[in-house]
Amino acid sequence: MCPPCIEGEQTLGAVSVNGSLHLTHTSPPPIPGLLAGIEEELRKACATFAMEVSRTSMKAARATVAAISHGSI
Repeated sequence: MCPPCIEGEQTLGAVSVNGSLHLTHTSPPPIPGLLAGIEEELRKACATFAMEVSRTSMKAARATVAAISHGSI
């Protein structure tokens, strides 16, 4: 899958296929390191999101255990 290419512009494309994110960068000439930099920022954002989901899940699990042990559920 390719994004449209506009002459003289930096064009970035992103698509998710089978659970994997694929990035494309087309331009004449490309900015060195742009795609790698975006990839790194996405990795950081995903790691932060995963940590937050994990924390939220642990809080919910503790609350459920507490409610069960107090007979609330």
